[in-house]
Amino acid sequence: MKVLRLCLLGALVALLASCATTQNYSTAVRSWNGAQQEILQRVWGYSTHTKKLDNGNTLLVYRRDIRGTTPTTVTPATRTVSRDGWGNKVVTETPAIVSGGQHYNLRCFTYFEVNKKGIIVNTSFRGQACTATKSMMLSLMNPNVAPPTK
Repeated sequence: MKVLRLCLLGALVALLASCATTQNYSTAVRSWNGAQQEILQRVWGYSTHTKKLDNGNTLLVYRRDIRGTTPTTVTPATRTVSRDGWGNKVVTETPAIVSGGQHYNLRCFTYFEVNKKGIIVNTSFRGQACTATKSMMLSLMNPNVAPPTK
């Protein structure tokens, strides 16, 4: 039963990943290297968290959560009636099996390091929800950078 649950969760994540990719997200995030913080905030909004770094730069942290529940499926109960070798009636019953319905919470943390002049000098991200469809990638990209041609 636990294996079935893990398979269902894996299938759901694979389905989401088939439409959205980490590569698209990476392309969008990397497009901000060398850009002005002001432009980033116009596109991405204000960061979830800000941290002052030892080198005097500022780290802008954006957090994204995707929450949901895996689909629930029910395998109905079955009853089989047969005869054994002596002609006796044998009834075999299999109970209904309910699977799925697990809750999940996928996260993505995206980091933009901004120098004292307001220029983004470093970008990175981590987490299971750091994916984007092509249209999402285009909406998150630096508007001053040409989108990829693929």
